[in-house]
Amino acid sequence: MKRKILFIFFDLVFVTISFLLLAWLKPGTRSVILPRYYGWFILFLSIWLVVSYFFTKYDPEKFSSFKQKVSSILLSNFIIVGLVTIAMYLFGSYEFSRFLFLGTVIITTIIEITGAALIYVFKSSVVVEDEKVKPVADIYQDTSDEKQRLHLRKRYKESSTNEQQEV
Repeated sequence: MKRKILFIFFDLVFVTISFLLLAWLKPGTRSVILPRYYGWFILFLSIWLVVSYFFTKYDPEKFSSFKQKVSSILLSNFIIVGLVTIAMYLFGSYEFSRFLFLGTVIITTIIEITGAALIYVFKSSVVVEDEKVKPVADIYQDTSDEKQRLHLRKRYKESSTNEQQEV
């Protein structure tokens, strides 16, 4: 549960930073853009959180591969774009900046995929200690997910067997 809250917090920070960065690039940031888009940004964040939570984007243990995690990120962000576009059309808010909206989604998606890649690399890396290969995930965290732990151990046994056969 603590991890989910941490992932939600970082996602909110990344979305907000992306929005503020793009707002800073547009002229009239403080006087026009931020007051004008404040309500839309809150709606956008709400939709972002609900859809991301629904697609289990905040639960990295649910995905056994990097490809599944990236698919979840891309699908949820695509649905977010669709829902916010529908909301903009329904409320007749055609003056909302597509640059700010799509740019925020694109930058945040890149950050999320990069973060997922870093997590995946960390979890799949190994440490050699006393001529024994140990998964980093087993060393640095006490995971209760036995399925993941067994998958990692099986993978490293296969890789060490392949290395021995090559020598």
